[in-house]
Amino acid sequence: MPSTLRRATTLVAVLGILSAALAAPAVASAAEPVECAAFDQPYAGDPAYGRGDRVLFEGEAYESTFSPNWWSPSAAPQYWTETTCGASDSDPTPVPDPTTTPGDPTTTPGDPTDPAQPEECPAFRQPYAGDPAYAKGDRVVFEGRAFVSTFAPNWWSPSAAPQYWNPTTCDGTTTPPAEDPGDDGPPAEDPGDDTPPPPTGSAEGMVFSPYKDIAQAMFWSTGYTMGTTAVDGTPVPLVGSGRTLQSALPQLDTITLAFATGECGQEDWAGVPGWAFAGDNISELDAADYDYILGTGGAAGSFHCSSASGMRTFIDRYASDNLVGVDFDIERGQSEADIRDQAGAAAAVQDRYPDLRFSFTIATLGASDGSFAGVNPTGDAVVRAVLASGLRNYTINLMVMDYGPASSSTCVLSGAVCDMGRSAVQAVANFRHTYPAVPLERIELTPMIALNDIPDETFTLQDVDEMTAFAVQSGLAGLHYWSLDRDVPCGSTALSNTCNSTPQVPALGYTKRFLSALGRL
Repeated sequence: MPSTLRRATTLVAVLGILSAALAAPAVASAAEPVECAAFDQPYAGDPAYGRGDRVLFEGEAYESTFSPNWWSPSAAPQYWTETTCGASDSDPTPVPDPTTTPGDPTTTPGDPTDPAQPEECPAFRQPYAGDPAYAKGDRVVFEGRAFVSTFAPNWWSPSAAPQYWNPTTCDGTTTPPAEDPGDDGPPAEDPGDDTPPPPTGSAEGMVFSPYKDIAQAMFWSTGYTMGTTAVDGTPVPLVGSGRTLQSALPQLDTITLAFATGECGQEDWAGVPGWAFAGDNISELDAADYDYILGTGGAAGSFHCSSASGMRTFIDRYASDNLVGVDFDIERGQSEADIRDQAGAAAAVQDRYPDLRFSFTIATLGASDGSFAGVNPTGDAVVRAVLASGLRNYTINLMVMDYGPASSSTCVLSGAVCDMGRSAVQAVANFRHTYPAVPLERIELTPMIALNDIPDETFTLQDVDEMTAFAVQSGLAGLHYWSLDRDVPCGSTALSNTCNSTPQVPALGYTKRFLSALGRL
C-alpha cells in the first residue's frame, strides 16, 4: 500500500494574541486538495483501505465506504462511492478574530497550552456487518470499565477478545471500580496462558484428507473407536492391528474427522462426548503416525467458540504430533457475531499452536454466466471475519458441490448438466474475483464424490483428474472430499451416505484416483 494514502484529517488551530487594531475578520486558508493515489490491490498481509480512503481506479475517483476494504471498486462496488480528487472539499470559511483584552490574553480552544480536556469514552457498541470496526486507540466503556483497543480492525468486545483490549481510564470517572470486600480480585488468567502447550504437527505442502463421517461404521459395541466401510464394504478400523484403512492404503496418511458440534470444550461427535471420543481414538492415530484434522460444524450442525480459553480447551483435548489442523465448516446456526468471535478465538491462540492450519469451509457456486456468483452471505461473513481477525495460517475451503439446478448461473454446463471439474475451477476464479486478498495458496477445494444431493451433479473420476491438475498447477493449499465412507460401490444409484451410487467404481476408487493424480500412488 503506498505510504501517501491516508485518511484525510483536518485540524484547525488558532494560536497567539491578535492585535485589537485588526478590524477585518481573518479568513481560514483554503483546505488542501484531497489527493487520490492509484488503487493498489491489497493482498494477504497488506493493510486494507479504510473508510474515507480515496483512490483512482480505471480513470475514476472513488471513496471507500467500508473498513477494512480489500476489494476494488469493480469487485465490490457496494463498498465504494464515486467522488472527486485534487480539488478543495469546501470554500474558505471566515473565522472571526478572538476578542482580546490588553494584558489578558485569550486562549483559544485549540491552543495547545489550554489545559487538556477530559477524554470521554462512549459505551461499547457491538459492530455488525457494514459497521465500522474499532480502531487501535479507540476507548470504550464496557460493563462498567474503560478499555482501549490495541488492535485494528477490532470487531470484538473486551470479553470476547480480551487480548485486543487493555484497561484504561476516561474522564476521571471510569476507572476500574473498587473491589468490594468480598471480591477476590480480577479473574485469574486461564491456566492455558501459562502452561506449556501440548505438541501438535504441521501441514506441509498440499494436504489431501477425505472427510471421515464419524457417524458411519463406529464400533459402538466396544466403545467409540472409528471405523470405515470404504476398504471392502465391511467396517474396519482406520488404524491399528490387522485389517485397517492404513494397512489397505498406506499412501493415504491424513484424514479429516467430521464433525464436532456444540460449544468448544463441551463438544460432541455424533452424540459422543468429546472426552470419550478423544480417549478412544486420538492415542491410536498418534501411535500409528496418522495425521488428522479436527472438523467442526457441518451441514447438519454448528460449532460455537467465542473465547481463547474455550479454543485452547478444544484443541488441547485432541492435541498430538499428528494433529495438523482445525476445520470450521460453517453452513448454518451461526450469526455474524458468532463467526467473528470464532475467527477471533482462533487468532487469539495461533501463537500457542504456531504450526496448526485453521481452515474455514464454505459453500460456493461455479457460475459461468459472467456474474462471478460465488459465496452466499454466510460465506461472505466468514471470509471477511477471517481477513479481519489477524489469523495468519488460515485457508478458505470451497465446497465445490451441490450448486443447485444446472444453469450457467450456478455452474459450468456440459449439455444440460453441470461439468463438476470445470465448475470447481470456475468457483476458484469467482472467489478470487470477489476476494483478491485471498491468494491461491490459501484456497482449498472439497467436492462430493460421485452423485451429489442435486441430481444434475455427479463428480466423476475424470473430474478428479481435471480438478487435481488445476489445484497442483495453481499451488492450492489442499484437496478433500465428502466422504470416505461413500467411496465404496453399491447396487443402488440412489444417493447414499454409505456408498458412491456409481456401481462401476470399486472400493477406494476415488481416493486412489486423487492419490494417483497427486503423484502419491
